[in-house]
Amino acid sequence: MSQSIIKRHTGFTLIELMVGIAILAIISAIALPNFNEFLIKMRVDNEISTLNRMILTARNTAVNMGQTVTLCPLAADNSCSDNWGSQLSVFIDIDDDNVFDLADGETLVKVKAKIGQIDQLQYSQSSPITYEATGLMSTANGNFIFCPENNTERNRGISISRNGRATTTSDLDDDGIDEFSATPSASIICVN
Repeated sequence: MSQSIIKRHTGFTLIELMVGIAILAIISAIALPNFNEFLIKMRVDNEISTLNRMILTARNTAVNMGQTVTLCPLAADNSCSDNWGSQLSVFIDIDDDNVFDLADGETLVKVKAKIGQIDQLQYSQSSPITYEATGLMSTANGNFIFCPENNTERNRGISISRNGRATTTSDLDDDGIDEFSATPSASIICVN
């Protein structure tokens, strides 16, 4: 019995390869815009969540340590600035001067990296956020607004009341856009 050896070629034909590439292109065209929206939403949610944790850390530290605690962006000379898009710091402010000074025995509690260059973070007050040992703010209540570039429908915010509690914005009227919970509800708009 003799066996004939049949040589089989394996692989794809040109037609099969072109059909596969066409299917991949169609799926990519459908998925990529949704994926970009997903990435923007996750970036915004992450920034709001991180900022909310910073606020909670400042308030809790003030109560637990029985000291004045400040949350603000620090300038080069360690004084509070109004550039809220830069690195934010929470520190125990023993002398209540809005300046972080190790020589005074002040402690840096937490630091948040600056936001990306394409986004904006704004705070409605010119003063830093300062919590007293009671957990109440010694400064006026205010609103944080986070705006991703070219996506105003994704703007989010945090409102801080005079009693020191922070609440994040939500979609109150089911239009897909967050609003502050004031009466009447206020839209979240970044000022350039």
